[in-house]
Amino acid sequence: MTTDNLRFSVRMSTELVAFLGKAMPHRTSRIEAYTDLLNEQIKLLKIDFKGGCSVPFLVTIFDLSERWDWSRPTVIRFLESLSRIGAIKSERCHDGTLITVLNISQDNP
Repeated sequence: MTTDNLRFSVRMSTELVAFLGKAMPHRTSRIEAYTDLLNEQIKLLKIDFKGGCSVPFLVTIFDLSERWDWSRPTVIRFLESLSRIGAIKSERCHDGTLITVLNISQDNP
């Protein structure tokens, strides 16, 4: 995956690939939603990448629901599934949900 001149790789388990590959007709696919989360994380990595990712980004379930055209319970279940698989770390807080996409590494130029 590239963004501007930086290149990043993501290590994905077969469980994550199988989960993301399930189709969701007439809505944002799971892989598109995961890519959206990944892009949000990479925006922060371009600012603060120190050999790994420890900087979470803040989102609200409502915003993700609107962006992906999913119900709020579907967004919550999706994030819980990604967390259970080990693809993200999420923590609810007063202003929304803090998400860290895991297993990202910066490629050498």
